[in-house]
Amino acid sequence: MPRRAALGAVLRVTSGNFLEMFDFFLYGFYATYIAQTFFPSDSEYLSLMLTFVTFGAGFLMRPLGAIILGAYIDKIGRRKGLILTLAIMACGTVLIAFTPAYATIGVLAPVLVLIGRLLQGFSAGVELGGVSVYLAEMATPGRKGFYVSWQSASQQAAIMVAAALGYGISQWFTTAQISEWAWRIPFLIGSLILPFVFQIRRSLTETESFLARKHHPSIGEIVASMLRNWALVGAGMMLVVMTTVSFYLITVYTPTFGKSVLHLSATSALLVTFCVGLSNFVWLPVMGAVSDRIGRWPLLVVFSLLTLLTAYPAMSWLVQAPSFERMLAVELWLSFLYASYNAATIVALTEIMPVEVRTTGFSLAYSLATAIFGGFTPLVSTWLIQTTGDKAAPGLWMSGAAAVGLAATALLYRGIVKAR
Repeated sequence: MPRRAALGAVLRVTSGNFLEMFDFFLYGFYATYIAQTFFPSDSEYLSLMLTFVTFGAGFLMRPLGAIILGAYIDKIGRRKGLILTLAIMACGTVLIAFTPAYATIGVLAPVLVLIGRLLQGFSAGVELGGVSVYLAEMATPGRKGFYVSWQSASQQAAIMVAAALGYGISQWFTTAQISEWAWRIPFLIGSLILPFVFQIRRSLTETESFLARKHHPSIGEIVASMLRNWALVGAGMMLVVMTTVSFYLITVYTPTFGKSVLHLSATSALLVTFCVGLSNFVWLPVMGAVSDRIGRWPLLVVFSLLTLLTAYPAMSWLVQAPSFERMLAVELWLSFLYASYNAATIVALTEIMPVEVRTTGFSLAYSLATAIFGGFTPLVSTWLIQTTGDKAAPGLWMSGAAAVGLAATALLYRGIVKAR
C-alpha cells in the first residue's frame, strides 16, 4: 500500500477510537459534575462512587460485545464491523449528552445514563480489537508494531482535545455554570462530530488479508475456537491488565485525583492530563517501531518490571508535597512506562491469536482485562484511598497490574501457553 494511502487508512480507521476515548475521558474529568446531576446524595463520596460504578458498568458489557461483534467482524469483514460498532457507540454518546438531570426526570436520569454507558461498553468491546487487527493486516512488512501503535495514539489525541476543551470551559464559565449545564458542552461537541466520523469510516476498504482467506468461520466455529483456546485468551487478558489499569489511572482518573485528592486546581489537573496525552502520543509510535526492531517480549519484561518497582514510590513522592510540578513529573514517568509497554502489548495480542478468530480473540482478552481491572480503576483508586488513608494507594494497584503483565509475558513467550 502506498504511504499516502496507508496514512489515509490509518486516519479513517482510528477515527472511532478517537471518539470513544473522547467520551470516556470526559466522563472521568466531569465525574464530580455528573455525580451532582444524575446521582445526587448527601455524601459527596457516595455520589462519586455511584458515578464511577456507572462508568465501570459499561466495561462489563465489553466481553459480550467482544464475542458477538467480534464474531461478526471475523465472519463478515473488518470494514462492515467497524461501521456497526461506531453506530452503536453513537447511540450511547447521544444518550448521555442529552439526558435531563435527576432534578427534572427523577430516577429515570441515572437509568438512561447507565443505558448509554452499557451501549458504549458493548461497542467498545470490539472497537479496539477491530481497529488493531485492521492496522495489523494492512501494515507493511516489518512495521506492524509501528502501525498498530496508532490505535492507542489516536486515543491520546482525543485526550488532548478533551483536556483543551475542558481548560477552555474552566476559563469561560463560572463553577456554578459548569456544574449546572456547561459540563455538557464537550459531550454535545462529541455528538456533533459523529456524522463526520461515520462518513470517513464508511470510506474504508476491506483488508487484503481478510479477502484472501477462502474460509470465514461461522459463529459456532469461532465460539468453539475460543473454548479450545481459553488458556490463550486468559494469558492475553493478563497481558493487557497493566495496559488498561495504567491507562485509566494516568488519564481518566488523573483529573479527579488532582482535584479531589491532591486539592490542586482544575486547570492544573487538566494541563497535566494534556501533557500525559501528548507524552503518550509521542512514545507510542516510537516504542512501537522499537518493538519491530528488537521484538515484543524485551519491552514487555523491562517496562512491566520498571512499573512494578517504581509506581508506588513515585506516587508516594507526589502525595508527600502535592504540586503541579510533582504531579507532572510523576505522570510523565508513568506515561513513559505505559506507552512503552502498551506499544508492544497491542501488536503482540494480534500476533498470538489464531488468524481466523483474530478479532474475537483479541477483543475478548482485551475486554475481559478492561472489564475486570481497567474500567474500575477510578472506583478502586477512590476506594483504596478512602479505606487505607494512603493517597498513594493507586500506585499499589498499578504495581499489582504490572506483576500480572510480567507473569503473562513469561507464560506466552516461554511457550507455556500456545494457540490450539
